[in-house]
Amino acid sequence: MPICVLREQLADYDTWKTGFDAHFDANAAEFANAGITLEAVYRDADDANAILTTIRSASREQGEAMLADPASRAAMEANGTDLSTLRVECYEDPS
Repeated sequence: MPICVLREQLADYDTWKTGFDAHFDANAAEFANAGITLEAVYRDADDANAILTTIRSASREQGEAMLADPASRAAMEANGTDLSTLRVECYEDPS
């Protein structure tokens, strides 16, 4: 099961987290149907507004499609993500 790692800079972590949780909850059924689950959110030790998020998906294509979806990107931006800093890397279990 692939994992996508997102690195991003936020305007304000608390604002982002509230919006992120609301977006994830509002789309829970859609994400579940696509096999997408949130693994973890980490804050940078030196910059509380720099985060790393890990998301698992049933396939790399599904994970990338969710992240490329205009509604997801709009929600990210509305919640304070500086989209110019967004970096996404997807990894697959080699076994």
